[in-house]
Amino acid sequence: TYFWSVQTIDAGFTGSAFAAEQTFIIDIEPPEAASFALNRTAVGLGQTVSLALEIFDAHSGVDPAVVPTVTADIGGEVVEFNTLQFTGNTWNGELTVAEGTPSGVATIVVRGAADGKGNPLAPDSTGTFTVDAVRPTIVNRSPDDQQEDVAAGSGTAIVVGFSEPLDEATVVDANFALRLGGVLAPVSAIYDSAAQLVTIAPSEGLLPGSEYTVEVSSALADLAGNRTQKSDSWTFRTRV
Repeated sequence: TYFWSVQTIDAGFTGSAFAAEQTFIIDIEPPEAASFALNRTAVGLGQTVSLALEIFDAHSGVDPAVVPTVTADIGGEVVEFNTLQFTGNTWNGELTVAEGTPSGVATIVVRGAADGKGNPLAPDSTGTFTVDAVRPTIVNRSPDDQQEDVAAGSGTAIVVGFSEPLDEATVVDANFALRLGGVLAPVSAIYDSAAQLVTIAPSEGLLPGSEYTVEVSSALADLAGNRTQKSDSWTFRTRV
């Protein structure tokens, strides 16, 4: 910032009082994203990540009329944040993970802001968060659907393998069912997180020559909170 003023000098070299001081600014430096804050560093389907940015310009200030664009770059695919508020110095927005959003590390990029002299903000990477937009699925099961000649007795259990680690809080007995005809048979569910397997143990074993239906609830979720797409069921028969 520069300051200036003028005065007049008469023929006798007597100077008048200086006029009121005036200022002007020479600003060739662009604004910058000074800081950011996220409400979470990992987000799943249907969840929202909120972002607060501070944009700084040392000379002419940030122009509040030029709203920046804030995006998340996830493996080369760009998803834009929704702007909630922009005051010039601060920007607030959010992004909700929808079906089809790619998974991976999301790099936050800010671009488009300008200072009071029109100097544009250079695209600036301000931070990252992780997106998990993949639902867990059943990848293997034993016995298989429509399998015949399954061993009866108390030594046989149903084992279900999943595509990714599950939230252990959702692996509860109530989310698994075993039906003999239309009658529920009591079961207990045991989770092996390392192998990503759930063992469903019938409390009273399996009866010979019987048809059983296994049901797995859609309430199961992965570590990001993504639930399975839908409940699943299959049938097998025990040997006589």
